[in-house]
Parts: sequence; structure tokens; C-alpha cells
Amino acid sequence: MRATLWVLLPFSLIGTLVLVAEGVPLNFRPYAVATLLQPVTASDGARVTTQVIPQGSVAALEFIKNLGTNGGGFFNVNGAHPYANPTPLTNVLGLLAIAALPAALTFTFGRMVGRAPEG
Repeated sequence: MRATLWVLLPFSLIGTLVLVAEGVPLNFRPYAVATLLQPVTASDGARVTTQVIPQGSVAALEFIKNLGTNGGGFFNVNGAHPYANPTPLTNVLGLLAIAALPAALTFTFGRMVGRAPEG
């Protein structure tokens, strides 16, 4: 309970605010449909004239995913989608979120048992 309230929740809130400031979407709008200026041909030969643009609470879910390192993502391609990872800063922040928490747990274990070298 303490880890959730004092570590995961504050990190998630701060990380989400940084992601939103960097351009990761955080809205509750339905998916937008855009008409293409130049139709394209799909692999099956059909002409495609519209494109679906996903919307949603990407920033909040993306940072929680990175902290928990549980894979998946809002767009099912992890951080490879340009909406989930639009700038180099969001990429570094995601990498730190994935690596920093597990690295800190060894130190935390040493402090909890009273023997820092054990951590």
C-alpha cells in the first residue's frame, strides 16, 4: 500500500504531466476519421480514402505501462507509435521509468533488512 501511494502514484502523475507537456494525447474523444487528399491502394487492391486517427488517454496509460514494465500499450506497439513517444525526452523518460524502479528495489531491500550491502 505504501509503495502504491508514495511511489507509483506520484511518479505516474508527474510522468503523465511531462508526457502531456511533450505532446502525448490525453483526451476522451472518439477516434477521428480523416479523408485522405490522395487515396492509396491497400495490399488487397482496394482503394483507401479514409484514415482512422486514434484518440484517448494515452499519456496516463503509457507512463503506468512503463513503470510496471508490463508490455503492451495503448496502440499495441509499445513506445514505437509516434503518439506514445513523440520526442526524445519522452523516450528517455520511458527508459528511466522502465529501469529506475527495478534498480531502486535492490537498494530498498538492503535498507529494509538493515544491511545495505545485502541490497
